[in-house]
Amino acid sequence: RRLMMTQALQQMETARTEANRQTRYLSMGVSPVAPDEAAYPRALENTALAMLIFGGIYLMISITAKMEMKPSAAKIIRSRRSSSVILPTVLPST
Repeated sequence: RRLMMTQALQQMETARTEANRQTRYLSMGVSPVAPDEAAYPRALENTALAMLIFGGIYLMISITAKMEMKPSAAKIIRSRRSSSVILPTVLPST
């Protein structure tokens, strides 16, 4: 039991001296200096980029929606009684 205790103390002392030797690698050589102006966040650039992306998505969706509309959907259909019925411009897809 004493042998284990002396070995543990010796290992602890060895670890302590090794840590003291490596302290110079962990110490600060130069104090940090705050920048004059922030590099991030770039609010204007991020906002412009988001507007371009969402504008492109909006244009793709609107062009796709216009292409799916059928031109014959707005025709005037005359029934047998000569009354006219105007169909809506967008029909539900089946």
